[in-house]
Amino acid sequence: PATALMAETQSETSVENLRFSRPYIENTQLLIVTDDMHAYRTWWLARHLGFDAVVSPVRTRGNRLRYAFRELVILTAYEVGMVR
Repeated sequence: PATALMAETQSETSVENLRFSRPYIENTQLLIVTDDMHAYRTWWLARHLGFDAVVSPVRTRGNRLRYAFRELVILTAYEVGMVR
């Protein structure tokens, strides 16, 4: 049903999206639909923010190598604490 869906519209980053969505999804499993190249980082962020999340990836279009490199750099920045 439409009431089961929610779109957070204030964020500019994935971590902001999860943080701003928290009031709507406490104590429930979260299903995140995102690009396959972004899926691991999204799952990683959700887990580190304490969400019970499942990611459903959809195939990324465009330059997959460039996207993969971007995801690696950003995930590394999160891992070493450069991004909070």
